Amino acid sequence: MSQTSLTNLCLLTLLFGVISSDGDNELCTIYKSKNVETLSQPNTLKNLYWIHFPKAGTSFGNTVLHYVCPGLPPSASIPRIEDLTEDQRKVFSGSLVQLLLHEENIGDNKGMILSESRKCRSDGFEPTRRVVSHDPITLDLATSRRGVAMFRHPVNRLISAYNHNKHAFGLPNHKKMRKKTSNVKEYVAWRGISSCQTKMMVGRLCAEPFDVTERIYQQAELRLSTSLAFIGLVEHWNLSICLFHAMFGGSTHKVSFENVRAGSKISDFLSEKGIHTATLNRSESVSISENDDPWDTRLYQAATNIFVTRLKQYGFAIPQELT
Repeated sequence: MSQTSLTNLCLLTLLFGVISSDGDNELCTIYKSKNVETLSQPNTLKNLYWIHFPKAGTSFGNTVLHYVCPGLPPSASIPRIEDLTEDQRKVFSGSLVQLLLHEENIGDNKGMILSESRKCRSDGFEPTRRVVSHDPITLDLATSRRGVAMFRHPVNRLISAYNHNKHAFGLPNHKKMRKKTSNVKEYVAWRGISSCQTKMMVGRLCAEPFDVTERIYQQAELRLSTSLAFIGLVEHWNLSICLFHAMFGGSTHKVSFENVRAGSKISDFLSEKGIHTATLNRSESVSISENDDPWDTRLYQAATNIFVTRLKQYGFAIPQELT
């Protein structure tokens, strides 16, 4: 494992959540289909990289962490905001909540890099990428089929982003956007906000002011198959975690089914720092639709189709809303 990967591994393992759990693959038996003749067998995924779309499941980091590092305690977790000490909270940006564990925040914990790496597979993480980031797919990995990602319905993702201080990773004029947008409709219409997942699949940042075309979309959809080994859906979280382990092996842990970055907790934290957060009322929440983010809506449906195909392949019952 390279020094870059070891450094990033440390970022995930500096803090452990307080959740009592043991490896428990039986958590997934309730999703299994009773009418399956043959099942695909799991294959170990090596040198994986996580395409982490903003507001699409930071908690998936726990599954990635435990898969690559089976020697870690079952309760090892990306920290919950409410569990952080005052000193630990200082690593968060004053204007936008960031992931706690970035390289510049390691401090005096660099010694953990070597000790924690012994608990991990040497071929676990892609050595050229940060473990936790909102980095898009790069050209050199476009045909690697080693990426893992959780997709989220674009309306749900946009509402979550709006509630998270109008989240816009990669937008160059973020402060201006916050000032000029007074509701979720205006936020979504701001150039760069929509098409986040589509853009990241073709190497662009989530909120980069970049106009998607049909040709660009087709490239993004193609990469669902050529770049990603695993596709999960935030809206079917537990089933996605179970599918991941059915495909690649490893033990499930209860921490993988926990929401360690609940939106309400992030809003509370921002409020404590004196940062006003936009909050949708019920009428606003229905004022945006799939038509406001057509490219991501198409990509989400394509991702869903792959998800359903793999559920069948690995012996899971298909939820009624996906049939």
